[in-house]
Amino acid sequence: DRNNPLMRGLACAALNSGLRSVLVFDGAIATLQSAAHTLAQMLEVVTDCRVVPVQLGVVETEENLWRGLALSKETTAFPFEWQRGVLASGREQELRLVIIPDLTKLSLATARACIALMESDVAYLERHGHQDVWKPNLCWIAGCSRSDVGLVSPHLLDRFALRLSSQEFAAVDRVAVLQQWLQELDESSEQAQDVLSPEWVEVLQRAHSKRVPEGASAYPEVTLEAQKRVLDYIAVSEGYSVRRELALLRLAQANAQLEGVAQVSEKQVD
Repeated sequence: DRNNPLMRGLACAALNSGLRSVLVFDGAIATLQSAAHTLAQMLEVVTDCRVVPVQLGVVETEENLWRGLALSKETTAFPFEWQRGVLASGREQELRLVIIPDLTKLSLATARACIALMESDVAYLERHGHQDVWKPNLCWIAGCSRSDVGLVSPHLLDRFALRLSSQEFAAVDRVAVLQQWLQELDESSEQAQDVLSPEWVEVLQRAHSKRVPEGASAYPEVTLEAQKRVLDYIAVSEGYSVRRELALLRLAQANAQLEGVAQVSEKQVD
């Protein structure tokens, strides 16, 4: 359903890289996994990258996330070689979709990595004498109960640009979705079954192609009225963050793309 708020939110995240940190409230694990799989399919439509799912939780350490020195498998001349961790590997033609089933149960190392990498144009790593600089190619989707959101660090929570309410996908067999997901983890992405409807593929392709012609703006033009409307929605309070205004503006732009309009008006902001 193109009017399903969860599906439309995922489509906006796929179209706008500034929205690729998604928090889904009150979703069952099967719903979150299904949403993550759908988001992966959408990302493949609008990018030229191979999407690789990575799941993080309570046991990840600095070694898992960033990696370090390990025994070389290819040569004995240099017994040790640097190996990248799960968050340092998503580069160039590979986009890593980071899935966090429960945001309140992250390891401290993972929480620090999220804060450091989300919305970052450049990543820096200095570890065991090794230095590395790269452009992260990551998309994030996490689940959290509304009643437990107070357990999440405000700094971490603020990094999630898009907050969506959980909505069940139509005619979804939770057990079948979970079984399919587990099977696909062991298969290459080329073998994965495409569950995205042809209608959504067409909408995303059309929206993406309209913003690539040479000389055109990267996104639909934002009118002055829309900018003022954004400011009307965000109140300056103790927990104020400019990320809220940017997220609302990006969401309005992505919705304008989906609707095929050239300008972002107050309607898209509302």
